[in-house]
Amino acid sequence: MSGRPRQAALAVLLAGVAGFVDAVGYLLLHGLFVAHITGDTDKVGQGLARASFATTAPIALAVLEWTLSIAVATLAIELATRRGMRAPVAVALAVEAALIAALMGWRPSGFHAREALAVCAMGVQTATVAKWGRQTIRTTYLSGMLTRLAQAAAHLVARPARNEPSYLRDTLGLDDRRHSAVMSLLYASLWLGFVGGAVAGAWTTTHWQLWGLSLPLAGLGVAVGLELR
Repeated sequence: MSGRPRQAALAVLLAGVAGFVDAVGYLLLHGLFVAHITGDTDKVGQGLARASFATTAPIALAVLEWTLSIAVATLAIELATRRGMRAPVAVALAVEAALIAALMGWRPSGFHAREALAVCAMGVQTATVAKWGRQTIRTTYLSGMLTRLAQAAAHLVARPARNEPSYLRDTLGLDDRRHSAVMSLLYASLWLGFVGGAVAGAWTTTHWQLWGLSLPLAGLGVAVGLELR
């Protein structure tokens, strides 16, 4: 597998990993989203409105950790790239796998240690964006991907004529109908991958507890292999 098929497979695989870990985090960390930080930010706002600072502080800390882990991982990938390191994204994904392995195998005591491992793992993955051609693909949150899916589908339904103004073409940059069809399929696959990962994460957490994280670890192993190729 090479080129764009490999990139698409990597993106869908990582979306499945994110959905899995997000579901595990939600179930074991008292409703905390470790990948979908928009939901956590909304919880922070609700807590502040109720002046419930004791329960809001851990959620706000998770948002901060997620943001900082993205910054650190991005800087590390940038420095590695400048130094000519081969496949720096593969190294970052290996770091993510190490964080998940620590969450699964070492069983650190306390909410905060487990929360930090899960959130930082997802932050590192968020920094390692997947690519499809020149298109940037985020794999830990799908709001943008669903927006693009809907807009690409709209382009397939209402293709603009060359001689008329078009929001689809002039503002959104949607001009090639074949490209819109391919991207619609990719975005739908990302959503299904995330949902499938969440289903697997919820099921294994109920039956296997943290040992279910061996599945996203295996997925990350495959992802590292794809990046090294």
